[in-house]
Amino acid sequence: MRIASAVIVWIVLLVLLGLTLAASFVFSGIIGLTVALSIATLKSGLVFWRYMHGSEVSGLLRIAALGAAFWVFVLFTFVTADYLTRGLS
Repeated sequence: MRIASAVIVWIVLLVLLGLTLAASFVFSGIIGLTVALSIATLKSGLVFWRYMHGSEVSGLLRIAALGAAFWVFVLFTFVTADYLTRGLS
């Protein structure tokens, strides 16, 4: 059963990779970035849940992983805000 679920997750990751590639040709600008980051977030969640055994860890470790993901979100937000507020001169 464990091998079958790993193969299913791997196939889903390949489908999401194809969606990312297709979205790069279809969408551009901020919409393309939003779609690409959403798909990447879903892929990283699947990798954590299945291959890093996120479904088997204690609640405290899950909270720590969510805290790390939130911190990465905060860092991306500040980097984006810095980039958007700089002058073009």
